[in-house]
Amino acid sequence: MGGRHAASVIALLGSAAFAACGGSGSGGAGTAGASGSAGAATAGTSGAAGASTAGASGPAGATGSAGANGSAGANATAGASGSAGASGTAGASGAAGADAGTSDASALTLPVERAGGTDGGSVYALEFGDTKFVVDPAPGGRIVEYSLDGTNVLTNAAVNPSYWGSTLWTAPESEWMTGAVATAGSAGMMIVPGFDTLPYPMTVAANNSFSGSGPNMTFANMTFDLTKQFTANLAAGAIDIIYSITNHGTNPMTTGHWEVTRVFPDGLTFFPAPDAAAKPPTIANPAVVNPCVTITNGTVWLDHTKYVPGAQMLYGKYSTDASGGWLAHVITDTSGKGDILLVKTFAHIPDGTAGAGHAGVEVYYRPDRSYEEIEDHHEQATFTAGEKIDWPVRWYLRRLPTTITRAVGNQQLVDYVTNLLK
Repeated sequence: MGGRHAASVIALLGSAAFAACGGSGSGGAGTAGASGSAGAATAGTSGAAGASTAGASGPAGATGSAGANGSAGANATAGASGSAGASGTAGASGAAGADAGTSDASALTLPVERAGGTDGGSVYALEFGDTKFVVDPAPGGRIVEYSLDGTNVLTNAAVNPSYWGSTLWTAPESEWMTGAVATAGSAGMMIVPGFDTLPYPMTVAANNSFSGSGPNMTFANMTFDLTKQFTANLAAGAIDIIYSITNHGTNPMTTGHWEVTRVFPDGLTFFPAPDAAAKPPTIANPAVVNPCVTITNGTVWLDHTKYVPGAQMLYGKYSTDASGGWLAHVITDTSGKGDILLVKTFAHIPDGTAGAGHAGVEVYYRPDRSYEEIEDHHEQATFTAGEKIDWPVRWYLRRLPTTITRAVGNQQLVDYVTNLLK
C-alpha cells in the first residue's frame, strides 16, 4: 500500500433494530397538545396518547413532555382533536422496530454546530435517538465520531495522531505521494495536508445538513479541491454523504474518490464476493495464505482477530473488487446489549475501474494491530476543466440482536444487512 493504504465497504453490527419501537415517542409531540393551556393542548392534535406510545424517539416523545409550544400553550384549552391520538398505542413502526432496524428518532437534536473542535473551534453533529455522527472541520473535515449508545466505532487521535477517524482521499495514491509530507505521528508514513490537516470550513443549510470544501491542491499536474456534504436521513436511520472532487485546472485530469475509515482492531468485515470473472484479490505477498480471509457462500469475510502483529508484508492489505455495493463491519460489544454493525453503501463499480493499483473494496491492518481500515472506492474518472463529480455514500449503524453472533460465515449477518438495505 506504500505510504498510505485503502479499505472498503463495511458494516458494523448493531442492535436488534436501529430502534426498539415505532414512530414518535410516548408523548407524541408532547403530552400537551398543539395550543392548549397545558402545552400545545391537553388533548392535542394527536390526542393524549400522541402519535404512539412507544415511538421511535424514546419515552419522552419527539419534543418533550411540555408539548410543542411550551407549558403555557398558545390559545385554546382543549386542543384540536380527540383524546386517543392519531396512531394508536404501538407507534408507527411497531414495538419491535423494522425487520433490520429502523431509525429510532423522528427529529435531530439541535444545534448542529457545537463546541469541541480540535482547534478550539466548532464541530458539526447529526444526532438523533441513540445515534451521533460528528465531523470536525479542522483536521481535513474529518468524521471523528459515529456512535451508538455512546460507543464510537471510529478510532481517535489517541490511537494514531495522524491516521484516525474517517476521511476522503483521491486514488491512486501514487498521484499524490509527491505532494505528501512526513508525519511525526506515524513513522515512515505520509499525509497530504489538504486531505488530513487543513480546515474544511462548514456551512449549515436550512435542512440542517452541512458541507465544506478544503483548499485547492496541486500535484501530478492536477489542481482540484474536495467537498463533503453530510445529511441525516431520518427515514432510513442513516447518514447520507456526498463526496465531490472538482477540477480547478485548465486541463483534464484523471483521479478517483477513496473513502478511508479507521476502526478498532479485532472486528469482522464482510461484503459480497466479486464475480467469478473478476481479477484475483491483491495482497502484499500472494505466496502467503492470509489467515484472516474466508470466502464462503458468495461473501468475503475478514476476521481481524486472526491477524498476526507485524505481518504487514505478508498480508497486511487486502484489495478486491466486490459485487454488491456495500461493506459491513462488526464490532464486538461487551455490554451484553448486542454487537454493533457499521454498514456503508455506495455505487457498485465495474471490476478494475478503481484507481490504478486499488480495487473497489480494501481492508488494511496496521502492523502494530492498533487499528484497521475499511475502505471503498469510486471509479477512476477523467474530469474536464471545471468539472465536478459527486460520489454518494450512505452509512448505517445498528445494534445486532443478541441472537446474531459475530462469526465468520454466519448467514444471519448477511441476511441482516440485506434486509436493512431493502
